[in-house]
Amino acid sequence: MRGVILLFLFIISFVSNSYSQSFGKILDNTETLSDSLIRDERAFLKSAIKPKSGKKIIQLMGFSAATIGLINNDVEIYKAVKNYQDKHSWVSKLSPIVTLGGDNYAAVSVTGAFIGAGILFNDRYTIKTGELLFRSLIHTTVIVKFSKILFGRARPSMTMRDENWDIDYNMVYDKWNWFPESINAYRKGGKFKFLSNYDAFPSGHTCVAFTMATVIAKRYKTSRIIPVISYSIASLVGLSRITEDTHWLSDCIVG
Repeated sequence: MRGVILLFLFIISFVSNSYSQSFGKILDNTETLSDSLIRDERAFLKSAIKPKSGKKIIQLMGFSAATIGLINNDVEIYKAVKNYQDKHSWVSKLSPIVTLGGDNYAAVSVTGAFIGAGILFNDRYTIKTGELLFRSLIHTTVIVKFSKILFGRARPSMTMRDENWDIDYNMVYDKWNWFPESINAYRKGGKFKFLSNYDAFPSGHTCVAFTMATVIAKRYKTSRIIPVISYSIASLVGLSRITEDTHWLSDCIVG
């Protein structure tokens, strides 16, 4: 089973790296929003099957192996985080607020804010940033949804509840529902119909947060503080997904 997970992680990492490389090219060009999103997807997929350098492949294999190691320790890491959270009430107070930085409303709001501000102040560069946010978030959604359905990993909140739906951290365990079983698990949704209990890997909120952080950091890289703030917020969003009982640490690292 570990070998299968390692293989799939390598494939996902391989494709994600290709997305990242193509994404960088998009940020550096002057294409308009009217350029086809489908053409962008084709470019991403084409770059994914291009031969990579041996060094890059070794790096990706190393990342995949490290993720496997992290997955094997996810349960203990999760318990340690929850133990810290129980002892520090401020974590529970801030976590629900911080985690909003990676949801769909935040993505729409940030994208709309850049486009709106650009139009208001007649700033083409700011409008372009909003356009890039929109396109990048679309591409992120594609690969994240594909991965979630493929792996069908149970969220911590699903595995630590008894028959009365009460929380017991001592019950938590890691469970994967592989494709095609993952489709049936994904559709169940559990008690909360708006949230699947089997789509933990990878973390969508973390992916969204880092996608926005990357666009903004690259567009305003001449500033020392903006990249730091952007990536710091994204990192905090990732951590909040653990304290909110929706993800394991490896979900957030891969995200």
